[in-house]
Amino acid sequence: MELTSTTRHQAYLDESILWERELVDYIRRCQTQAADEDSLSAIAAALARHELRRCLQARALVRRLSECPAQDVATALGSGCLSDHAHALMTGKWAAVGLVIE
Repeated sequence: MELTSTTRHQAYLDESILWERELVDYIRRCQTQAADEDSLSAIAAALARHELRRCLQARALVRRLSECPAQDVATALGSGCLSDHAHALMTGKWAAVGLVIE
């Protein structure tokens, strides 16, 4: 079944909210375990906060461009150093989101 741009946008937004919740929970757990700011847990929390900002930025862009074709939105995400989120928008696969270093 071919997904329409609207369907892709909504699927992305739904998954993005789930990803945000996972990140917030992970940050909370890391902060609870962090002994000091140089601990591995504190570093992991900082990295997760960075990914949370990227997630919120990508979601805002998808919402703002909701009337555009999915390919155009993916191009805009890629231009914003969010190519992993562009891939998730186009394929629905979230396994690599947050693992791309640009």
